[in-house]
Amino acid sequence: MFLDRVCTFLSSTNSTMRLNQISEIIAATLCVSAGVVDAVAVNPLPAPTSITWGTSGPRAFNGRNLALNGAPNNLVSDAWNRAYDAITSLHWVPQATEAPIATYAAFPTYTPPAKAKRGTTTLNSITVQIADSNAPLQHGVDECYTIDVPATGQVITITANTNWGALHAFTTLQQLVISDGNGGLMIEQPVSISDAPLYPYRGIMIDSGRNFISLPKIYEQIDGMALSKLNVLHWHLDDSQSWPVQMASYPSMTLDAYSAREIYTTDNLKDVLNYATARGVRVIPEVDT
Repeated sequence: MFLDRVCTFLSSTNSTMRLNQISEIIAATLCVSAGVVDAVAVNPLPAPTSITWGTSGPRAFNGRNLALNGAPNNLVSDAWNRAYDAITSLHWVPQATEAPIATYAAFPTYTPPAKAKRGTTTLNSITVQIADSNAPLQHGVDECYTIDVPATGQVITITANTNWGALHAFTTLQQLVISDGNGGLMIEQPVSISDAPLYPYRGIMIDSGRNFISLPKIYEQIDGMALSKLNVLHWHLDDSQSWPVQMASYPSMTLDAYSAREIYTTDNLKDVLNYATARGVRVIPEVDT
């Protein structure tokens, strides 16, 4: 139907009218296909499997001492602490909105939404329920989760089958909490989310054999992966150009590193593995000989 309408307008004799009408059709079609919701300014990315926004109004979010209940281990509680620190320090103000674009406002385009109504309760705690907190981080592990931000009450509920789904839920929630424009935090509307990845392997590759990559940059890459819900870091450790991996059994191997400073010790490798695991990222090493 969309292509039929475009073809019809292409046959018009008025070129200016033709271009304007095609632009309107494309904009409307994209808004429908992307599931644009007028009620909110921002939606989480990647798009959840299912997301349903309410219409009862904004919910104030506690930015001082919000409690996490039900965390089964330090991995989950530490992940939430990182997300909460980001939420409360950033006070995110989105610079683009998802409403259909009718006019081009002066930069920035963001207008703070309506503030939470007086008398409404503040979201003060999160209850997380994890069915199997011992499931190892391996290919095919269940990473689904749900989030429920109610229209009334003070508790956000997160459910997940494993720790790794709970970590993704924290990331999604981090994207939903924005500045209320008055020094506080809010979620624009009550919302229910059910999400699961389309693919079990979602990763990138880094190559430290041909270009040495410092540990801070590797950590930075893992942080970016976690925020994007990627779960596999393919680490190309070495190649003919360089052998940067220190080995007690073959100490002379690092003589082929770019320099004595550009190597990874055993402790370095362990630190990267622990850092990645804490963020739901598996590390797959590639060793060329």
